[in-house]
Amino acid sequence: MPRRGENIYKRKDGRWEGRYIKCRTPEGKAKYGYVYAESYRKVKEKLKEQIKSEVKKITNNSNYADWLNQWLVVKKFHVKEATYMRYKRIVDVYVVPTFGNTNIETITTGDIERFISYLLNSGKRNGKGGLSPKTVTDIFFVIKNSLTYAADAGYRINCNFKRISIKRDIKEMRVLTCSEQAILSNYLRDNIDLRSLGVLICLYTGIRIGELCALRWENIHLSKRCLSIRETLQRIPANNDETKTKIIITMPKTASSIRNIPIPEFLLPFLLRFEATSKAYLLTGKPDRFMEPRIMQYYFHKCMKNAGLDSANFHSLRHPYVKPTTKKFLSFFKFEMAISLRAFLC
Repeated sequence: MPRRGENIYKRKDGRWEGRYIKCRTPEGKAKYGYVYAESYRKVKEKLKEQIKSEVKKITNNSNYADWLNQWLVVKKFHVKEATYMRYKRIVDVYVVPTFGNTNIETITTGDIERFISYLLNSGKRNGKGGLSPKTVTDIFFVIKNSLTYAADAGYRINCNFKRISIKRDIKEMRVLTCSEQAILSNYLRDNIDLRSLGVLICLYTGIRIGELCALRWENIHLSKRCLSIRETLQRIPANNDETKTKIIITMPKTASSIRNIPIPEFLLPFLLRFEATSKAYLLTGKPDRFMEPRIMQYYFHKCMKNAGLDSANFHSLRHPYVKPTTKKFLSFFKFEMAISLRAFLC
């Protein structure tokens, strides 16, 4: 079966067809080439070889934009779809407008340093200030990775990447205090529904919001008291048009994110109350309807406000789980188990 994001399709005549970008017009429109084979595996091998052949056709006087297009095509086979779309947006929005018509062998360390300085001070597309250090770091990664790849292909790259650094602002991490966790937990129990249950699960297991939205009842093993995290749900750009997006369900953030997590015993009665069919999503109770991360973000902010707590990001729910090292937190955790179970039984 083809992976999501691959331009490989099975034709009506039984053959498999692979499509690749041969070049782009001056307006940026892609021109495609095609390869064919009797199986998915063979057409994928042909496609990789054809892409390598197209890369070799790029001459030393080609501009950086031509190379970036080929680099993106190769990257598509090695990264997740969401990562590929992020790289592509960085290339189209930031790198090509500045360096697209430049010979890659003439790009210097100074050119990149000046570009980074511009992005940090005036890089926003609306002209109102600079981009965040995190965004600029992502842009620099694309430039560095693509030029390093060009160097491996035989280009003379005149950049010393070790000389380039981007100062990152260290922001204090917002962590819910033990008393805030207790207040939020009490509010969620008093207003229990599938969304409140989802927030409680994140608070006491540390799963990410995308993992929560992709969680189905077949991944909740009540008899074994554990969750199986196998997928994550996220919204990504659908194409070059930033106004169009799509939802994808894919592997979690990293390979180590595929894991089994124990379910605290006091959560079992709440899970039993809402248990649904195996293919149903936890947050909706239906197999054909999921809930987006941004909707859960809105709901979490509403819960925090209604509970009388200061605003926090949904991701802050992970922090107590990641480092539950203090006796104070462990005591709170045991207290919550006892109170929750008692409240349900009463």
